[in-house]
Amino acid sequence: MDFSKYNLCIKIHDVDKKHSLPENAVNIESSLFNIFPLADYIITDYSASACEAALTKKPLFFYTYDIDGYKKERGLFIDPLKEYPSISSKSFKDIYAIIDGGGYDFEALGSFLNRTVETADTCNTKRIANKIRESLK
Repeated sequence: MDFSKYNLCIKIHDVDKKHSLPENAVNIESSLFNIFPLADYIITDYSASACEAALTKKPLFFYTYDIDGYKKERGLFIDPLKEYPSISSKSFKDIYAIIDGGGYDFEALGSFLNRTVETADTCNTKRIANKIRESLK
């Protein structure tokens, strides 16, 4: 990775606090919701944060280096390699090649967003609050 062109910022999952960062990576202590607007690209694994990241409509990648073991141990809601192969890879080099060379598949991102987020507008909180009010009547 060309660190003169890119900053690698990592938000370590709370479960993984014991792991160290790769050389040249920056540890992000802030909430993901603060990080997403600052990122040019978002790389995740199978985290639900992928749904939140997709809402930004920024290039999102699934880095699935451990998918075989993960499927056996925990199971998957979706299999990004099968369902969104153009934005998923077991190899970071493949993801980096798209980042560095361009050609991101925004159609795949849109497909993922449509499948995982029922409404992408900004009125979800209002709808939930109204439902709660209705149920309390």
